Amino acid sequence: MRVKGLMDSLYGITLLILGTILIAGLFFRKVANKSSNTVDSAGGKGSGSPLSYNSDDIGELERHVREKNFAVIEQITREITSYPAEKQKIIRCTLTEPLFMAMADKSEEVRLAAAEALKIMGDASIAESLVQSLKEPNRWLPARTAEVLVALGQKVVPALQTALEDDDTVFRGYIIEILGEIGDPSSVSALNRALGDKAVNIRLEAARALGKIGNKDSIPSLVEALGEPEVKVVVQAVRSLGKIGGSEVTGYLGGMLNHHDGVVRYTTLDALRCMGSEGLKVIRETALIKGHPSAEKAKEIIKEIEGAGASIKIRYK
Repeated sequence: MRVKGLMDSLYGITLLILGTILIAGLFFRKVANKSSNTVDSAGGKGSGSPLSYNSDDIGELERHVREKNFAVIEQITREITSYPAEKQKIIRCTLTEPLFMAMADKSEEVRLAAAEALKIMGDASIAESLVQSLKEPNRWLPARTAEVLVALGQKVVPALQTALEDDDTVFRGYIIEILGEIGDPSSVSALNRALGDKAVNIRLEAARALGKIGNKDSIPSLVEALGEPEVKVVVQAVRSLGKIGGSEVTGYLGGMLNHHDGVVRYTTLDALRCMGSEGLKVIRETALIKGHPSAEKAKEIIKEIEGAGASIKIRYK
């Protein structure tokens, strides 16, 4: 009896396991079919492609945006350059504006996906909308908008430069930062003017942006900024001049080693150090001057670079 009972139990467990496997198989087959249908409707391998030349193109693309099918949209945008010009135009005209609006979605996942799609498509027709969205940081995250604008590059520079005439200093600060990231030399003139702005944050961002662009035409404006009353602006002007480099710059930076503010002096030494042999020459000369406010720090830098047995000995005059 015990054996028969045990066999009955084993038989029941076996049936339960087989039933579970069957149900799981049916479930995963259904999921696989659903996934396949999604790829087909997205213009993958199926016959219902929204990218074919028919009247359903726009409606199908808009549906994917409306339903937030960003996996499908990403596929479409990544393949966009492989389509004929007319098809590319349809895709861009249909997706660009809805994707821009999706960047204001409550979901960070949606905002990120929309921004990535806009970056891939590279359509600058929404440059003005992107720029103006920086005025609404509660709807459009400035950092996300900036990513798209930087990715679009030179194509959006005119819209950004026009925005520099705005009265909103926070807004203009965003614009200047983005221009610096894009790095287009055509922005140097406008940024040079911004170095004379009444707002401290604008002068600071302008000095930083000019350093990122690294154009020698900004040297006169940055040198003028060395006489700034705001130390943080002076510090940034020093850093930017160091990035631009050149024999002309070393002379101006050498004079800043006598600055009354210690942060300015140390920043100047770091800038000179990054300029290679020209900057190191100024540092060595400073280390030799007895009583110079930057002499001790200059000695430390030389020792760090050349070691305790420096090839050129440091001595007081």
